[in-house]
Amino acid sequence: MHNLNSMPRITLLILAVALVVPVSAYAADAAIRQIEIKSSWGGLGTPHNTELVIRSENGGYRLGSTRIDSASVELLRASISQPMQIKPTLENLGLTGEWLENAAEKLEREAEQNDGSDSTLYKLGHGSADQKRIFRQSYTDPSFMAKVLPELFRCCHTDDYPNVEVTIHYADGSRTILSSHSQSEFMLPWKVELGNTTVETFNKNLSIVLATMMPQNAANRERKLPV
Repeated sequence: MHNLNSMPRITLLILAVALVVPVSAYAADAAIRQIEIKSSWGGLGTPHNTELVIRSENGGYRLGSTRIDSASVELLRASISQPMQIKPTLENLGLTGEWLENAAEKLEREAEQNDGSDSTLYKLGHGSADQKRIFRQSYTDPSFMAKVLPELFRCCHTDDYPNVEVTIHYADGSRTILSSHSQSEFMLPWKVELGNTTVETFNKNLSIVLATMMPQNAANRERKLPV
C-alpha cells in the first residue's frame, strides 16, 4: 500500500522547518513545448513500464489523441519555479491540524478491529488507556510530529523499485529534468536539473500535477497522489 496510513503509525508524517533555496532565477520562463514521462516499477511482482509524450499542438496539449488540460501544464511550470523545499513541511504535505485529528480517529477505529495482521495497529488497539492517550496526544501534536517527519523519508524497503524521469522541453530550446526513485510518499524528494544546476525538492505539487497528466494505469501514478 502506498498511502500515508500505511507507514509506521507512531512515526507517521509531519513537519520539519522549511529551509528554501530560491530557484526562480533558473526556471525557464518560456512556454512548455513537450513533456516526456518515463515511469517504471520493478520488484516482487510483474514489472511495469510507461512512456508518455505530451506535445503542444494548436494552442493546447495532447497525449496522443487525449487532450491534456493546459492549466495542468502551467501548474507544472509554476511548481518548478517555486522555491526548492529541501525538507518536507506540514503545509506542503497538506497535513493540517484537522487532518491529524481525522487520521488519528481513523487509525483508532482500525486498531480496534485489527486481528493482528497489522502488528502496529494491533498494539494500538490492545494497548492500555494511557498508551492510547499518549498516541492521540502525540499524533495530533504538530510540534511532536515535526520531529518524526524526516524519518518517513529516510526509510526504505526491499522488492520495491520505482523510477520516474520527466524531461520538459521549452519553446526557447531549454529543458528541465525531474527524476525520482523514492519509495516515500509522493515519491519525494524530486531531483530537479535546471541548466547546470541540480537540486532536490520535497514539493509534493510536482507529484500531484504529474499524476493528473498520466493515465489511470500508468506505472507509479498512484504513488504521487494524496490519500
